[in-house]
Amino acid sequence: MKATKNMIILILAVAAVFVFSACAQQLQQQAGATFVGGVNGLSMEFLPEAPPDEVFDGGKFPFAVNLRLKNLGEWEITSGSKIVAEISGVDPADFGLSSANLKKNPPQGMLPTRLDPNGDIIEGDILVMDFPGFNYQRTLFGDVPATIKADACYNYGTKIVSNLCIKKDLSSRDTSVCTVTEDKAVANSGAPVQVTSFKEAQGGTDKVIITLLIRHLGTGQIFERNSQCPNVLEKKDKVYLKIDTGLSGMTCNGLQTQAGQPATGSEGYVVLYGGERQITCTQPTGGQGDFVKTVSASMEYDYNEFITKQITIKHIA
Repeated sequence: MKATKNMIILILAVAAVFVFSACAQQLQQQAGATFVGGVNGLSMEFLPEAPPDEVFDGGKFPFAVNLRLKNLGEWEITSGSKIVAEISGVDPADFGLSSANLKKNPPQGMLPTRLDPNGDIIEGDILVMDFPGFNYQRTLFGDVPATIKADACYNYGTKIVSNLCIKKDLSSRDTSVCTVTEDKAVANSGAPVQVTSFKEAQGGTDKVIITLLIRHLGTGQIFERNSQCPNVLEKKDKVYLKIDTGLSGMTCNGLQTQAGQPATGSEGYVVLYGGERQITCTQPTGGQGDFVKTVSASMEYDYNEFITKQITIKHIA
């Protein structure tokens, strides 16, 4: 009976994944863009036996920690953007190292996961970072557990596409070209921060109101772009949002300058609260004709994730 119940749960879970993927693909097509999708940036893992499950005391067992990163998302990490990886959880002096040995920022960038012209997925770049020279120096009286932690901070971002309905007469009920007041389809590139809702409404005789909901869907931490993920409150949970409708005069409420002052226009920093934030923008229509206008937006931020592995330091008699 228990096996049957577990099988039913598994089947429902798989079905939910297919439904979600189909809905996401449909929304992307409606928004006029196609992305691979997903909520990941870089994946992280230790290579097998690096670190090993067991090491020995007395300076008799040298080993390395090798960290493998892969760009699962759709944002390119350029060579000018720093990827900073750091090993912690243990006293480096106990392993014959200094703090400088446990922090690296390679100069190369990482290409994203992407689609080729035929719609086939091209996988993102892989980067392996090697931290050699670990060798536990002290002599123990018995076996001791230790935790190796690896952090990675990297610059990342999200590309967003949606549509606006522009009408010469916003009070018209004619929907043959498009509808103003409705929830719009929105497409996001694969990334841990996404716009999950994009709404348009009439804001008067010559303007429309855009309301978008930004949500953190990943498992890491968000920091202000190019900040290198400092443990400082004013740098946390900040994304840089830029919206381009191709029309002039857009203004958004809730955007800030880097100094924390209100920003004018359609770009600036957004502070997320509880992992989300709603932003409202006003777009003048200028009494133009009836047409659908593509909206392009981007969010940029620094992102921090970590993994851990527990090892055992064993005493050699």
